Amino acid sequence: MHMRSLAIAGILAVIIALLPATTAEGPGPSTQTPEGRRDAPRGIDVSRQFDRDMKSIYERARSEAGYNATYFLSMLAEHGGVATARKLVAAQTVSDGFTSLWQQRLDLTVEALVLRPEYAELFTDDALDTARQRLHDYGSGDASQRPNW
Repeated sequence: MHMRSLAIAGILAVIIALLPATTAEGPGPSTQTPEGRRDAPRGIDVSRQFDRDMKSIYERARSEAGYNATYFLSMLAEHGGVATARKLVAAQTVSDGFTSLWQQRLDLTVEALVLRPEYAELFTDDALDTARQRLHDYGSGDASQRPNW
């Protein structure tokens, strides 16, 4: 029984060491990876919220714009929200979903979600520039009526 307790204590120590560190002042600073992506501040799970918001834009596109993005949903299930967004934004051409939404609901595109200030730290400057440029290029109607991408 003593060996089992030691093993459990060792496993718990490893788990605790892997948990995000926080201080009395809040989460630690964000860092930039060699690839240029900014990591989320320690202690804040921005990527999980991004995953939820990616699922939300799928649901809203379906209910509010009549667009059923089944391939997008399968990508979310397989890769998660952040990886799916990175792949879609890095593509040479806009996605079918972007094309389907561009005249009526650009606010429901992955590009618009990527540009929300709370998620910028998850993406490279190049990805953010690409998303911003796509929204600018495909923007329709009076620019004063669109969000400031």
